[in-house]
Amino acid sequence: MADTVKGTCIDKRGFTYMVEGTTPHAEKYDDEGNSKLSFTTDVPGVPAAIAVDAQGKIYIAGYTAGDTTGRFVIFDDEGNLKKTVTPALLASPTGIFVDERNYIYVSTPTTIYKFDDEGVEIAHFAT
Repeated sequence: MADTVKGTCIDKRGFTYMVEGTTPHAEKYDDEGNSKLSFTTDVPGVPAAIAVDAQGKIYIAGYTAGDTTGRFVIFDDEGNLKKTVTPALLASPTGIFVDERNYIYVSTPTTIYKFDDEGVEIAHFAT
């Protein structure tokens, strides 16, 4: 089990995912709490949030402690790294969500960024 859970989500099949806030680790559990997948997140610094899309791809947002450089990483459904996205203005992400059209939304303390499924920013909404 995790020392510090930083983010959780549930996929369409009912699996629960969590990302730790102190180590680069994520885990997938069935509805009885049995671990089904455990993997390194490849998010340097502080993982902050996790999301899963309808196809089972896993998204983790985080930042580098000290300089707040934000990024998100995309994994396949087996926890294999597929892509790392480091947008220029993404600082200290606090949340991540993927909608039914596979648009990726990453929130920071002041802005929500919208990306396509390749990680290209297509919009942002300032608070």
